[in-house]
Amino acid sequence: MPGKPYQSILIPYEGEILSLRRHRPPMAFARIAELLMEKHQVPIQRAAICKFVKLRTRWRKKEAREKLPPL
Repeated sequence: MPGKPYQSILIPYEGEILSLRRHRPPMAFARIAELLMEKHQVPIQRAAICKFVKLRTRWRKKEAREKLPPL
C-alpha cells in the first residue's frame, strides 16, 4: 500500500490535551474541541479527541508493561 501512513492532526497538541484530561475534574472532550478551535484553529470533533486519548493511553500502558523486568 503506497503512500504516507495516517497521522492524526492532534499529535502536536497531545501534551496539552492529556494535561487538560489529568486535571480533576477532567475537562470534557467537547470543551477541549472548542479550546483547540479557539487557540489553534484545529477543527476537530469531540469523538475524535476521545478516541485519540484512549488510544494514546493504551499505548502508554503497553510501553510501561514492556519496560518492566521479567519475573
